[in-house]
Amino acid sequence: MNKGIDRAFFTEETAISTDYTKPHQDLAATASSVDDYVNAIKILQPLYKQRKEPRIALQLAENYLKLGDLINAAFYYQQVTSDANTKVAAWVGLGKVSLQKGNAHEAINHFAKALKFDENDYKALNGMAVALDSIGKYQHARSYYRKLLAKNSNDKQVYNNLAVSYLLEGKYHEAEVILRQLIASRVYPKNALYNLAIVYSLSGQKQKLHELMQVIPDKVYFNRQLAKLKNSLR
Repeated sequence: MNKGIDRAFFTEETAISTDYTKPHQDLAATASSVDDYVNAIKILQPLYKQRKEPRIALQLAENYLKLGDLINAAFYYQQVTSDANTKVAAWVGLGKVSLQKGNAHEAINHFAKALKFDENDYKALNGMAVALDSIGKYQHARSYYRKLLAKNSNDKQVYNNLAVSYLLEGKYHEAEVILRQLIASRVYPKNALYNLAIVYSLSGQKQKLHELMQVIPDKVYFNRQLAKLKNSLR
């Protein structure tokens, strides 16, 4: 079951070094960076048909995923699961596709395959944690977040995800402590503010919620996230 709380997945930046393709890939990456995924795909598809380069397929998959086309994203990820240079990113990508489809158990299998090849891959560890949270395996999920924090104790997005894990389990105090510390640092993931507001709402801290809502930039977004979470917890 997908719990519906915003987290952050970091998309794989891909490029290959051949002189023929790199300018085109750079152009596609520029298009993707401004959310023009359609044109990025139009640039990349002819290159892939000509050369069948695994990293072009991976870049196509990432753009299809951003576009929300899960079928084509999965297709291109599948093309490169056996290539030594792309297999970890491909299995991570398939895990992300499965999460978006709401199939957490399948996602866990894909992330596990990525970790089999690279036990320290950031995206695979984070994806595994998110997937485990979504099926209620909160303590197991937090073991993966802690692995990430052991590698980088200043990773604020991981702290945010850790707080969400406590939030989903109903451990509001633990979630609040982490989120308040994040926000006090003044540089924090933007969804941390919304997540703290959700904590206040679900834990019945009306005064704190009222005060925080004065600085929430998008109240419609907050209400939508809160409604999604409440619906998923029924």
